[in-house]
Amino acid sequence: HSTQKSKAKSVGMSARISGIQAQNAHMQSMAKMGSAMGTTVKTMKAMNSQMPLEKVAQNMREFQMAQEKMGLTEEMMNDTLDSILDAPGDSEEQDAIVAQVLDEIGIEMNSKLANVPALPTRINEKDPSSLEDLEAQLAKLRS
Repeated sequence: HSTQKSKAKSVGMSARISGIQAQNAHMQSMAKMGSAMGTTVKTMKAMNSQMPLEKVAQNMREFQMAQEKMGLTEEMMNDTLDSILDAPGDSEEQDAIVAQVLDEIGIEMNSKLANVPALPTRINEKDPSSLEDLEAQLAKLRS
């Protein structure tokens, strides 16, 4: 009977010790967490002192305004260039200048291009006489 009491007492003590160990581990974790939170708070304070929220917000607003200005400037430049390059009569004027330059160097583009013979667009591959002629020429070259 006394062994059973001792055994029960031992199990009870073991359970209490395990509980105390768990509480100690929990307290250590909380202490480390508190230390980490303290470091985080210090870091955040340092960040706030070096970069005030108002200044960051002002910088962001200025950046956004500059971006919008650049976008408008780019759009205006593109519109101006488009209007300059797409002016009516430009292509006719350019063609006249090209024709004048070609005339000065003695090239008559239109008349000479019309007289150029057209190359055959398709070669007849099944022409046996030309194939035989080519084979005969090849044989002559080899000998």
